[in-house]
Amino acid sequence: MKLTEISIKRPLFILMVVVGLLLMGIISYSRLGAEQYPAVNIPFVSVVTIYPGADPDEVERKVSKYLEDALAGTSGLKNLGSTSMENLSIVTLEFQEGVNGDAAAIDVERKVAAARSSLPLDAKPPSVIKAEYGTLPIMELALVGSRSSEQLFRLASEQVKPRLETVKGVASVQVVGGREREIKVRVDQDRLRAYGLSMQQVQGSLGQGNLSLPAGTVEEGTVRYRVRYDALSQSVEELADLVLQSTPRGVIRLRDVAQVEDGLKDQSFISRFNGIDSVGLLVTKQANANTMQVASDLRIAVASVEQTLPPKVQLDIAGDSSLFVRRDLDDIQTTLMLGVVLTGVVLLLFLHTIRSTIIVLLSIPTSLISTFIVMSLMGFTLNMMSMLALALTIGILVDDSIVVLENIFRHLKLGETAWTAAIKGRSEIGLAAIAITLVDVVVFVPVAFMSGVVGQFFRQFGLTIAAATLFSLFISFTLTPMLASRWLRSVEDGRSLWARFSRSWEAGYEALARGYGSLLGWGLRHRFTVLFISILAVAGALSMVPLNLVKTEFLPVEDQSRFKLIVEMLPGSTLTATDTAVRQLEERLHLVPEIQDYFTTVGMSGSGFLSSGEARAARISVNLVPKAERAKSASQLGRETERLGEVIPGMKLRAMLPTTGGDMGQPFLARLRGADQATLNGIADRVTAILREIPGTVNVTSSSYGGSPEVRVRGDQARLADLGLNSAVAATTLRSNFEGVVVGQLQPSGEQRVDIRLLGQEKGAWSPDKVSDL
Repeated sequence: MKLTEISIKRPLFILMVVVGLLLMGIISYSRLGAEQYPAVNIPFVSVVTIYPGADPDEVERKVSKYLEDALAGTSGLKNLGSTSMENLSIVTLEFQEGVNGDAAAIDVERKVAAARSSLPLDAKPPSVIKAEYGTLPIMELALVGSRSSEQLFRLASEQVKPRLETVKGVASVQVVGGREREIKVRVDQDRLRAYGLSMQQVQGSLGQGNLSLPAGTVEEGTVRYRVRYDALSQSVEELADLVLQSTPRGVIRLRDVAQVEDGLKDQSFISRFNGIDSVGLLVTKQANANTMQVASDLRIAVASVEQTLPPKVQLDIAGDSSLFVRRDLDDIQTTLMLGVVLTGVVLLLFLHTIRSTIIVLLSIPTSLISTFIVMSLMGFTLNMMSMLALALTIGILVDDSIVVLENIFRHLKLGETAWTAAIKGRSEIGLAAIAITLVDVVVFVPVAFMSGVVGQFFRQFGLTIAAATLFSLFISFTLTPMLASRWLRSVEDGRSLWARFSRSWEAGYEALARGYGSLLGWGLRHRFTVLFISILAVAGALSMVPLNLVKTEFLPVEDQSRFKLIVEMLPGSTLTATDTAVRQLEERLHLVPEIQDYFTTVGMSGSGFLSSGEARAARISVNLVPKAERAKSASQLGRETERLGEVIPGMKLRAMLPTTGGDMGQPFLARLRGADQATLNGIADRVTAILREIPGTVNVTSSSYGGSPEVRVRGDQARLADLGLNSAVAATTLRSNFEGVVVGQLQPSGEQRVDIRLLGQEKGAWSPDKVSDL
């Protein structure tokens, strides 16, 4: 009562309060981030370890098992599992609800660091990755042009990448594709044996003779100098002159036993944009960064970089997830505005006065804008859930003001002044308005505190509705009666066209009311019939889900005019073989009229934050023409393109829609557990075959697959000892001959350092039956 009296008697004061709320709301709105979905603390942490050259069994025995044992006692752990693939181990930890993901990741990092000494020396340091939707790549770029793959790679890594990394909110930029410069030292085995040298001696000489190290300090008077020993080769010719050994017969140099050439590294990834060779850049934003702002700044940076590129070289945006975030938010904002306009039309039809309609319409944006203050203070973002909450509250926001206005009108018709009617009208209806508001609050606030990932999604939804509803109550007690006391009149012109229309509308409404009264009377006379119909309606509604008449899923499948194709070839497939098969697929994709462009990365498996390098895998990001220009949905086109892989030998093709729910068409996961991997593989094949026979199932896949072809070299310890060797020397010799090892760097004058790789033979040139000749 006092609040309403102050509002009416001190209109300037309450007007300043409302203006203050609006200004604070506008400032808060400008600071809100924009995302597709709310930030979710997913209780999953993954430990990714690269073990080069190892098959899945070896990865499991030497990496995954050790990490599982080390992590089994992690606090709050719910489930622990691992996936062992060729060259790669992924250990996944699922934590109990309520466990802080950041704290869990720190605990996991500590345990992984303690277990690092138990892993093979050749294994790369494990990476601990906390699952976060916000850290997925938001933009894919393709650098294309009339330059060699090496030149494009240098442009991407030395010019484009550093510029993009300076954009505020960018976490990392990964360069994929192209060829990187490398100095190759190819040893002639026959000449090496003729000089009585070994690969270990060559490797040691390269490591010890080609280096640059600090050597201390020296003082001269008042000046202190740093001393550096620099024997780092600056050219291929200088490296070739490196002395391997001095003998009575002369000096043996590197050029005497090896061919030193300025070449290119073997490709790990191949990148193409619309079938044209390119170098790709995958840009990932920071988890708490504003997607819209980061993408906007990236586009400015791309335009700036393009001006510095050589002629006929361009940087194309192959994928931008912010476009779909912006589109979704724009759609919701449009719906929000339409809701306000339609609410005004309905209010005008029923209240019959433009002034009362304006009063109610003013309460809607005031309540909405004020809600942004709470959203900013609680760290919310503009996303699907919070914007949906604002759109849903439009109908709720007008309830309080309409109830207050209706009672004020009643007092005006009784002949009271506008001031008195505003005070009495609000006072009489105050408890009812509070009750209406609190009913909405107690309904939606519990939604915000549901447990699990679903609860995190709906937290912003429930609290945003509650905040907007409470602000609407405040506005109905202050701004609405204040404006009503100044604007509303008790007498209306009954001769105007609008007054005549209002009387006709009221006559129609009264006829509808009489019809409802008759129906209500019939219902009261036939209580059991009404009760029976009600029971049938409730039973029918509840049976919709069990009878599969209403589908259930975590989030609806959304058509974002894009999808990803995940390609898997047979185990042991080389990068060249995979690339050949993917080129065949691209030729077929080029014929699909709904496809606008596509970005291919050969050698990259998986999607999102667990992407990894694998020669037998590839990933294609497909962008479709706008939805209005095609008859088929993105889901339908994804299914159709999956069938394109069926005609390519050895290819498994899977389409993924960019939804929070994960893989398109793969919502069900069955996990087999056991001690014998071979037995599990056989059972998995049988289960897969059974599931494929179930009507309605498509794209049934299994994570198990046959091992890659392998040549095993078993060492004879007695013979090795007779030759003065050991297993470590034999393994190093094999590794340097077939895979090659990086033994140092070369520093060309005025250029970046280049890796030096020691090779016993051309990589891949030896067949398995010649291994024993080494």
